[in-house]
Amino acid sequence: MIEVKGVSKKYGRKKVLHDVSFTALPGEITCLIGINGVGKTTILKIITNLTPKSGGTITIDGEPLKPKSYELITFIPDAIPMPPSMTINDAIIFMRDFYRSWNDKRAEELLLFFKLDRTTKIGDLSKGNTAKVNLLLGLSLDVRYILMDEPSLALIYLVESKLRIYFLADF
Repeated sequence: MIEVKGVSKKYGRKKVLHDVSFTALPGEITCLIGINGVGKTTILKIITNLTPKSGGTITIDGEPLKPKSYELITFIPDAIPMPPSMTINDAIIFMRDFYRSWNDKRAEELLLFFKLDRTTKIGDLSKGNTAKVNLLLGLSLDVRYILMDEPSLALIYLVESKLRIYFLADF
């Protein structure tokens, strides 16, 4: 379980988060909903230690955050973090080398599912295919928790792919 208690964040004098608390259970979908600028991305970055918090506590499976905690989490940002000159295959190799939890079998399955060509450069991908690669990179980790920032575009492509398979199966 990811437990966020009384988390706050200030940038200078500006309060971005004030006393935020929630619990996210493994195997369940927990959504942070709010208008732009209220701190949804900030709280995800705090959980993943990409941004320091100003106050409060975060625990994962009852333990305070420590370097080993991040082996339990993947964060799929709204923009792909790989350089545009990298190919999909280069990104996969980078992830495999960097993360012990990388799952080659799942990566291959997602490559096929999304119909991606591993020789394509990240910078040459359409917006939809970039979202698919971003999903592939995040979902190919064997982790307990998946944090997604602005998942709607990526999920639209996932659902659209499933619907196409479902409706075209009879033709």
